[in-house]
Amino acid sequence: MSYLYYKISFIMKSKLYLFFFFFTSYALFAQSPVTRLNDTYCFNYNLPALNSNFFAIKKGGIDGYIFDVENQTTFQTDSLITFGRTAGRFANLSDFPLAGINYATTYKVTVRTWTGVTTNYSVPSSVDCFVISPLPVTQVQSAQCNSSLAQLNTPVYANSVPGAEAFTFELTNQTTLAVEEFEKSSGLIRAFSMNDFPVSFADYSTTYSVRVKAKVNGTYGDYGTSCDITTPSAPLTQLDNYCNTSIPFLNTSLCAETVASATGYRYEVTDGTNTTVVTPDLSTSHCLVLMPVAWSTYSGSPASISWVSYGMTLDVRVAAFIDGAWGDYGPTCQITTPCGSKLEAAEDGKIVNYVYYDPILAETAACAVEDYQFRYRIGGSSEIYLTATGGNESTGSPTDRTLFMSDFGPISNFPGGNPYGQTYRISVRVKSGGVWSPFGIERVVSVNSSPTVNIRDGVFPAAGSSQCGSSGSPYNMANVSTILLAYNLYGFSSYTYEVTELDGSGGDVETRTITRDRATYGTMARGMRLNMFGASTSTGIDGSWANAFNTTFRVRVKTNLGDYGTPCYVRTPSAMALDNSSTINQNIDDTPEENSASLDELNLSDAVTFFPNPFSSSLNVRVSEEFSGINTIQLIDLSGKEIVIIESSIADFVGSDCIRGLNNGVYLINIANKNGHRTQTRLVKLNQ
Repeated sequence: MSYLYYKISFIMKSKLYLFFFFFTSYALFAQSPVTRLNDTYCFNYNLPALNSNFFAIKKGGIDGYIFDVENQTTFQTDSLITFGRTAGRFANLSDFPLAGINYATTYKVTVRTWTGVTTNYSVPSSVDCFVISPLPVTQVQSAQCNSSLAQLNTPVYANSVPGAEAFTFELTNQTTLAVEEFEKSSGLIRAFSMNDFPVSFADYSTTYSVRVKAKVNGTYGDYGTSCDITTPSAPLTQLDNYCNTSIPFLNTSLCAETVASATGYRYEVTDGTNTTVVTPDLSTSHCLVLMPVAWSTYSGSPASISWVSYGMTLDVRVAAFIDGAWGDYGPTCQITTPCGSKLEAAEDGKIVNYVYYDPILAETAACAVEDYQFRYRIGGSSEIYLTATGGNESTGSPTDRTLFMSDFGPISNFPGGNPYGQTYRISVRVKSGGVWSPFGIERVVSVNSSPTVNIRDGVFPAAGSSQCGSSGSPYNMANVSTILLAYNLYGFSSYTYEVTELDGSGGDVETRTITRDRATYGTMARGMRLNMFGASTSTGIDGSWANAFNTTFRVRVKTNLGDYGTPCYVRTPSAMALDNSSTINQNIDDTPEENSASLDELNLSDAVTFFPNPFSSSLNVRVSEEFSGINTIQLIDLSGKEIVIIESSIADFVGSDCIRGLNNGVYLINIANKNGHRTQTRLVKLNQ
């Protein structure tokens, strides 16, 4: 029985072992079940995001899944093995980098199961499943979302989108609700700044809602979540150059630091007493010019600041015009204008009937000046003439700031040889520390086109005492031969005198004229005697009025350059002997042959010129070569009294005690050189 039991047991155990062997073999080598993506995800499913999961149909009795993904555009592939019948049945595109994961792309997804070992996997399903990656969605990066920008041009970044070809930024002005879009397709495409938008849209102190969309594979995705950015307050500006320093010229351009979106600038200029606001024309320049000089032009309002001059300290502030309004002024910059001078303001505009003795004065420079020099140009011409190569006179003088029309010469400078009817643009410069400054502000001086003269009326003391009376109070002549002198008109060729004899009631009796030309009579063409009219010779004094005693005459004078001037009235004395001791003919040196006490020489461009004239303390002189040696010099007052007569150089005479000791008044100076040439001038002493 024991043997039988053992055999039966052996047979039964053998069968059990064989069953276990076959069962185990079947479990190890039986094919895993077929599966695929769940129906929800299988048929061209649009994934919400690149990392959205897709799920396989769950199968029992398996150990995991194998996902195969194929890019339907590039046919790149990648695989993923998962573990777990439930936990391993999902994946997403980010798990398949080798498949070239991108937006807006279709992918074929195949799922296999595996059992026991990963090499024991199922065949793919006969049903192909496809998923489609989404279009990209992006927005402003979180670090800048709902923030304020430091600068208007601060870049604003969107979240990165792989494979993006362009970004479009949509901004909505939260104040005006205006909307602008800007596409960025080059450079750093995921960033923009307010400078990318129109100036009229990019405002300071404004909040904008920003949305961003990205383009991938030629197609834009939707706009992402909106967020706000706020632009900074309008920036302050100030001078970009010459702040807290000196400017080299009055017309130096003072420029503001530019401000993005600014459509204008204005400058406040003050010296603490005067204040002017200047707005430049932005189409020309946004810079300020305090005072245009020379013939430069400046487009601004006002065009210049009248109270600004040389040697001043000024405070300048700048404001910018942004978003339709002026911003606040920025920091103050202090500037100092250079040393210099310009014509006195009284010379602005027109001077009519300009004659020889009308002075044109420069302002006294605020700095230590060694000399003044003038220059001028005629009309709009660019050709410049200097009054002298080394200053207004050949000898420098810190007090001689006077310009006369005679300094404009020579006559050849002027069109047609006529200095009248011209507009002169005159500027002046100064020498300080041995260095000439630039020529400064031009002033316009217009001279009448028809200058008039008349018999001396005392308006210009340096020309001599008046010989011009009124109809009710005529000038009383010493005798019929008294020389009547007209003012010396610069540039003349001839003088014409019109003399009318009047009866006792003031009615006209007879009118006569004579003309005396410069070529014959020199400067004494401006002088005549009543007894010359109707004389037997051109220099005779036996004319029709040679014996017209106690008679009143009306006298008018004109030159070849203009019309008759104001009439003057003169009266001859009662019968008396004629004075034939002097003539008014032209001699060899262009000096009239007549008594020096009764006839003054008025041509200040002659051989000897004193300046300043009038003078108060120091006196200078300009001397031609023919009078540069030892001369006989006679000084007399207007009464004819001789003050002194000496033999001296003119330079020593000017520095002598007799000049320093003169009382206020008008004096005649007669000068004769060793060759017998003579000249005469007049000197005025004032303010002693």
